[in-house]
Amino acid sequence: MDSNTFLRAVGAKIRAARQRKNMTQTQLATACGYEDRASISEIEAGKTDISLTRATTIANCLGFDPLEFLAEDMFGRARLIEADDAHIGELLKSYEKLNHQGRSEAEKRVAELSKLSDYTEKGDACASSA
Repeated sequence: MDSNTFLRAVGAKIRAARQRKNMTQTQLATACGYEDRASISEIEAGKTDISLTRATTIANCLGFDPLEFLAEDMFGRARLIEADDAHIGELLKSYEKLNHQGRSEAEKRVAELSKLSDYTEKGDACASSA
C-alpha cells in the first residue's frame, strides 16, 4: 500500500468515526486542539500526513484505539484476500471444465473486460473511497 492510499484510508476511518459520533469537523478540530475545521478536512481527505501524536489525539477524541488505524485495515485486507482466493479457486474449477474453444472464449472475454474502466480497479469508485 502506498502512502497516499494509506493516508486516504486513515482519513476515511477518521471521517467515519467522527460521523458515528455525530460530530462536525469543527467540533473535532476544537476537541483536538486545531484552530479550525480545515485541518480535519485535509486529514479526512488524505491530503495531510499527520504525526503519530496527532493520530493518537484524534483517535482519543473519537473514542477509539489509534492502533485501529492499522489493525482494521490489515484484518480487513486479510479477509478480502481469503475471499478472493476462494473465488479464484471456483473460477479455476469452472475454467478447467471448459474445452479448448471454451477456454479460448473465456480468455478473450476476460481480456475485453480488463480493458474497460468500469470493470477494473482503476475505474472502481469504491476502491478509491475506501
